[in-house]
Amino acid sequence: MSNDFMMTRISSAMSLSSSRTRTRCTSRRVRATRAPHRPIAVAAAAAAANTLPPADERRIQTLSDTRSPPARRTSSAAAGPPFDKPRDDPSGLSPQAARLSPVDVRELRRMKDELFASSNDSPLTLEQRATFGGLRYFDPDPRYRFEVTLDRAEPGPPEEIQTNDGRVQRLGRAGTLRFEVDGRPASLVAYERGGELFIPFRDATSDGDTYGAGRYVEAHPLGGDRYELDFNTAYNPYCAYNENWSCPLPPRSNWLAVAIRAGEKAFH
Repeated sequence: MSNDFMMTRISSAMSLSSSRTRTRCTSRRVRATRAPHRPIAVAAAAAAANTLPPADERRIQTLSDTRSPPARRTSSAAAGPPFDKPRDDPSGLSPQAARLSPVDVRELRRMKDELFASSNDSPLTLEQRATFGGLRYFDPDPRYRFEVTLDRAEPGPPEEIQTNDGRVQRLGRAGTLRFEVDGRPASLVAYERGGELFIPFRDATSDGDTYGAGRYVEAHPLGGDRYELDFNTAYNPYCAYNENWSCPLPPRSNWLAVAIRAGEKAFH
């Protein structure tokens, strides 16, 4: 797999919904209106993320329709999704050929650490970067890689998704993915993201081994309504790293009773 291709995959992993989603992280001082109330799930997630700064000093993570690489940020006030991924993989590989092996996953993680430590687009503060020793992960495990079929949703308006600071983002529901973990049935609602699917989720490891408010993962197309869902590539929203970010939370329908011991662990 080429270095350029690995860089685009790491870019995908770093943006809130990896860069191919429609979720966008807005940088500091971007104004937004607070939601009038905060459901219990939102309040709990905000508590897990500690005290939040004022809304106009917080970055907002959303899904971006734009697939071209963004210009380098020159100010903390710059808005838009960091590390936005190009629409097409430059490797020219088919989705099947582009799947990540355990070696690829480890290399992608190493490159992500480098970007978090040194890039101007890192979600970490300067203070955090000074002592950053790398993100923590479960070991790659093929048991958490699935080929699933999308049960498509009926056409409808975008759904409102709460964020960790009480705001709302609107995402188009693509449908439902069903699979089994250790013999136990599980399902997740997936949201539209170009040719891929964006899936925010919580599981039995949340608020323990993994970030309490949940994680994100993408499902990659295999043809027709078949997708690869690989939890080894699951990653934290940016609000898991510090309080300067506003991120969409997993809806209650995506709170899994099973444990997903794969992907990124809690930052602290």
